[in-house]
Amino acid sequence: MTISRHRATNQNNQKKDMNKTISTIEKIRLILNGHQSMTIVENHYTEPQWAENTFDSLAESGRSYMVGTSVSMANYKKSHSSYIPKDHWLVQAVEWAFENSSLRLKVQTTNNDYEIAKRGDTVEIALPHHGRGGEKHWIVYPNNYRKKLLVNVD
Repeated sequence: MTISRHRATNQNNQKKDMNKTISTIEKIRLILNGHQSMTIVENHYTEPQWAENTFDSLAESGRSYMVGTSVSMANYKKSHSSYIPKDHWLVQAVEWAFENSSLRLKVQTTNNDYEIAKRGDTVEIALPHHGRGGEKHWIVYPNNYRKKLLVNVD
């Protein structure tokens, strides 16, 4: 009897999680108003070699690459941080990624190809293709889902 209840509880929780995920994805679709295609794939950042990624370690790598270690972290963050507008679809995508760490959201808009995925304790927003928005990567501040830090531009 206990095992049956446990299974039923797990199944109900999985259905709630799935409904929450679908709900968030639908919100993103509505915000984009049909001007996109979306795909959900496995997040490779869940593999063991990525386990050490933290916002701080990724910010340090970004600082080293973008401006050099002679620039203070405070100055780097000040000059390379920006905010996602509160009504932008990326806000929903970042929340979705924090809740679905094993998955990666790929969104193709008219001009850009985005990939959004949890990476350690942060979420990475990537424009991975030169011809579709440039090659840029941001990480999201764990305590403020709308604030992002540019860590890579190629």
